[in-house]
Amino acid sequence: MRGFDAQGSTFIDGVRSVGGQSREIFAIEQIEVVKGSDSTMGGRGSAGGSINLVSKMPHLGTDARADLSYGTDDYKRATIDANYQVSEVAAIRLNAMWHDADVAERDVVTYNRWGISPSVALGLGTSTRAYVNFYHLESDDIPDPGIPFERAAGQVTSTDLLDIHPADVPRDTFYGLADRDFRKTNVDELLLRAEHDLADTVKLRGTAKYANVKQSYIITQPDDSQGNVQNGRVWRRVNTRWSNVDSMVGQIDLSGTFATGSLEHAFSVGAEASWEQSKRGSYNVNTNVTTSNALRCGAANQAAYNCTTLINPNPYDPWQNVQVNGSIVPVARNPINAKTEATTYSSTPLTRSR
Repeated sequence: MRGFDAQGSTFIDGVRSVGGQSREIFAIEQIEVVKGSDSTMGGRGSAGGSINLVSKMPHLGTDARADLSYGTDDYKRATIDANYQVSEVAAIRLNAMWHDADVAERDVVTYNRWGISPSVALGLGTSTRAYVNFYHLESDDIPDPGIPFERAAGQVTSTDLLDIHPADVPRDTFYGLADRDFRKTNVDELLLRAEHDLADTVKLRGTAKYANVKQSYIITQPDDSQGNVQNGRVWRRVNTRWSNVDSMVGQIDLSGTFATGSLEHAFSVGAEASWEQSKRGSYNVNTNVTTSNALRCGAANQAAYNCTTLINPNPYDPWQNVQVNGSIVPVARNPINAKTEATTYSSTPLTRSR
């Protein structure tokens, strides 16, 4: 936002969303965007602003909606949104989604995901309300590594952007490996929220949320940094990662409005306690038979399919994981190489008059 990375400034129902994930909108009611330095509204975060995704919650009344979509490039999507009033003050709601699609003019790339979000509300239409919302999303994609850049002759590491441009290849050229590359995400979130109207214009709200976000990927990057592209070759540099992030957040806030004479005032006072734990590692993928950068696309790496042609790469090359000692082992997840924990306490008063 405004030129700044807002990945760490994304909220769901007012709670910061942590952990890398592929987000969806099937269970989202609205999207709120705050632009500008956001410390007063979101605490830690970027100078660009923040995004708050508001989940669909149960409401009084009974209704249902289903959408089916089919399009080019094998695009298929189905969603359902059903709300059922079970009593005068209670309702349940179910949102679900299934999505499967290729990408226009991009070979091999696919995006597949499904999700479900049931929720319950009590006390609707009264001064005291309670909500329980669960959200689950799974995705299994073959990501798009893109197209490499070409650099002017001799400018292997040029910083002059005028010397760098996308390679002149067909749009559907794919440099990854269909049998190796993947990106998977698993998201589980449970939200508990209670609200009480102390007066017509004053509301007290408490929120508790637990979330677990898992993501793993092996992505082939068509690397141009070694000067191979100008010679008609592309090194299949591999990027791997797996992560498992748990978080628990508790919030309480009091908000309202009042007037003194001709002046209207709005206030909000809140406090939050959060705990986050992140574990991450990599995969034991080796894409370099040699250790010399000059031989990234030498004969050995070409023979091992760690390097491919610029014009006609084959995404179904029979690549095998080659270790330094020459033995071949299956691609597998490495042990944890980083574990972090963070506990945060915060509070803030906010007032506005006009």
